[in-house]
Amino acid sequence: MININRGKTRLLLGASTLLVIVGTAGMAQAAGVEVTGVVTLSADAAQSQDQSNTKAVSATSTNADTTATTGNVSGSSVTVDANRSGATALANTGTLSLGDADSAATATSVALGTRQANTGATLITVGATTTNSDVALNINGTIGGSTATLSNSTDASSATANSASQTVVLESTTLTLGMTSADADTVGSPDMDVYGAVVVGSLQANTNTATEATNTGSTISMTAGVATGSALKLNTNTQDATATGSTASNAIGLTGTDVGVGVAIASQQDSDATSAVTAGTTASVTLGAADMTASSATVSGNRIQARALSANTSNLLTVDATSVELPDADGLAGANLTASTGQVRGAFATVNDQSVANETTASVDAEATVSAISLTTGATGSAGSSALTNELNSLTARAQGAVTTNTTNLSIGGTLSGTSTTTGGIANGAVVANVQSIAAG
Repeated sequence: MININRGKTRLLLGASTLLVIVGTAGMAQAAGVEVTGVVTLSADAAQSQDQSNTKAVSATSTNADTTATTGNVSGSSVTVDANRSGATALANTGTLSLGDADSAATATSVALGTRQANTGATLITVGATTTNSDVALNINGTIGGSTATLSNSTDASSATANSASQTVVLESTTLTLGMTSADADTVGSPDMDVYGAVVVGSLQANTNTATEATNTGSTISMTAGVATGSALKLNTNTQDATATGSTASNAIGLTGTDVGVGVAIASQQDSDATSAVTAGTTASVTLGAADMTASSATVSGNRIQARALSANTSNLLTVDATSVELPDADGLAGANLTASTGQVRGAFATVNDQSVANETTASVDAEATVSAISLTTGATGSAGSSALTNELNSLTARAQGAVTTNTTNLSIGGTLSGTSTTTGGIANGAVVANVQSIAAG
C-alpha cells in the first residue's frame, strides 16, 4: 500500500450536563470554515487538515501467487481460504473526529474543516496495478471421499486520490448551540464556506491528476483428476479494480433534551477535464476435473468487477431532542442553486456540490481465451451421477461520475417551536441542497 498524505485527529470536549455554543440573535455565528487555497477556521473547538500532493503515487503487485498442490487425496479435506493479494495507492487521506466527553472543557463553538488537493504541473497519476496474480488449488491425482474448497480469496487493485472523514458528536442535557440560522455556500471554483454554531466543511480537488486501478491476468482456479464421492467448491472469491477520484464522509450528531440551531455541513468536490478516473479488470475463475462419479462441483458467488467513481460524498446530520426552537424568519430562501453553485441557509443546513469534467471509465474482460467463469469436466470426461452447479457469479463494470447521499434526520419528541417576530415570516428549518455537474472529458 502506498500512501502520501495521511492524517488523523480526534478532539474530545464537553461537560457532563451542559454544552453551550454561543450565538445570539442578529450576531454572526461563532464558528466558521472557509476553504479556498487554504483552510481557515474560527471556533473554540476546531480541527482542520490541509493536504496537497503534486507527485505521482503508484503501487504495484506482480506475480503474487497463492498455490496449494497435492497428489491423490482420500478421505480428507483440502482448503484454500481467505487469501488476499493486490495493490493500493492513496494520495491524500484524513480523519477528524470531535465529541463530548465527561470532565472535558466546555467549548463555545465547533468547527471541522478539510482541504485535499492533487495538482500536477503536468499530468500525474495516482495508480495501482496488479498483474498476473494467481490463487490456485491443484489436485494432481484422484480425489475420493473428500472435500476440496477454494473460497473467500481476494485479488484487488485500488487507487484513491482523496479520502476524508469528519465527525462531530455532541450529547448533553442542554445543547444551546446558536439562535440564528447557519449559512453555507460553494460559490467559487473551488471555494467552500460554512458558518454556524456547529459546522463541518470539506473541499477536495483533482487537477491534472489521473486516478487509475488495473487488475490484469488475475486467475482463481481449481483443478483435479478423477473425483469419486467428493465435493469440489470454488466459492465467494473476488477479483477487483476500484478507482476513486474523491470520497468524503461528513457527519454531525446532536443529542439532548433542548437542542439549539445553527448547524451546517458543506461539501465540495471538483475535478478538471484532464483528471480521468479509470478502472479495469481482466480475470478468470475456473474449476476443472478430469472426470467425476457420484460427486459435486460448485462454482458460486464469485465476483469479477471494475468500479470507477469520480466523486462520492455522504453528508449526515442527525438531531435527537425533546424540543427545538427555530430561529427568527430568514431573509433569504433556504436554498439558492445555479448550474455549478449552491447556497443554503437554515437551522439545520446541508449543501453538496460536485463538479466532474473528466471521463469516468470501467471495463471487465475475461483472461486470455478462457471463459471468465467456467466449470468443466474435461474435454472427453463425464459427470456420472454427479451434480454440477455454476450459479450466482457476477462479471460487472460500473462507472459513476458523481454520487452522494445527503441525509437530515430530525427526531423531536416534544416541541418544535419558532420565535419569529416578523408577520408572516417563515424560518428555514431543515434545508438540503445538492448540485451535481458532469461534463465530457
